[in-house]
Amino acid sequence: MALGQKEIKVVSSKAESSPHNSLELSIGSIATLISSRSQEFMVQTKERYANFIADGIDPSIKIEVEILPPQNLKTNPTPTVENPDVRFDNSKGRWTIIWQGLSGEFDLKSGEGRMGCGLSPVVLNSFLRFIYSLILLREPGFLVHASSLIKNGKGYIFPGKSGAGKTTITQLSPDSTLLSDDISLIKMLNGTPVAFGTPFWGALAVGGENTSTPITEIYFPIKGKTNYMKRLNPRQALEKLLPNVVFFAREEEFSKQLFNLCSDFVTMVPAYELHFLPKPTFWRCIDAK
Repeated sequence: MALGQKEIKVVSSKAESSPHNSLELSIGSIATLISSRSQEFMVQTKERYANFIADGIDPSIKIEVEILPPQNLKTNPTPTVENPDVRFDNSKGRWTIIWQGLSGEFDLKSGEGRMGCGLSPVVLNSFLRFIYSLILLREPGFLVHASSLIKNGKGYIFPGKSGAGKTTITQLSPDSTLLSDDISLIKMLNGTPVAFGTPFWGALAVGGENTSTPITEIYFPIKGKTNYMKRLNPRQALEKLLPNVVFFAREEEFSKQLFNLCSDFVTMVPAYELHFLPKPTFWRCIDAK
């Protein structure tokens, strides 16, 4: 797959009122049904998630999207890009979120959710990340700020915050299969950590391939003046991984489950600091190891 720019068509006219339109997505082998009365929103969604559309599958997640005028959108002065307003409503047994131009709720037990938002191609992406961060724990699995790819038959992930070099790594790996340049999805399958492609892209503006691979190694990228690696023990790797995990819930039960899952992950997969120049030559260090 060419690691280039992908143009997303944004429809700016009013959302039409019509019978519900729907499509099915499969992300991390988890089936999600998206429905909305807005044909324009569904056109955007079909384009944005083209690699992840799957027909004839039984969805475990169902999301109904309502397109609202700006004056009807819920707002909150405190949420930021990094810290949305996420709460658990005990009376309804549902999670609620207000974040980046959307307000939504999700019932983890039934897998059903609703979202109100403006006509934008990115708000569903935010809501899906929120939902998947919850539902993946049952797999078990988690989302992490990391680029991930397959090269020479091996799976690699490169966790890091914005600016660490995640997208640069993918740009310097043209002979690889892209899974994600920003948000990677990891699941434990029969005791093996596996990375899945996601549509949750970053600066590269390209969705990953809808495929998966066992994870061979973890590399925490650090831009430098030379290429070299430093092996990390599981505790060091865990300390570096946890700040990059995508998770919004504050409840102790979920936090403990996620911590144990991440701890198991870094115990099973070798981890390194990767100091690298912005040239493909850093792969020589990895391949020579």
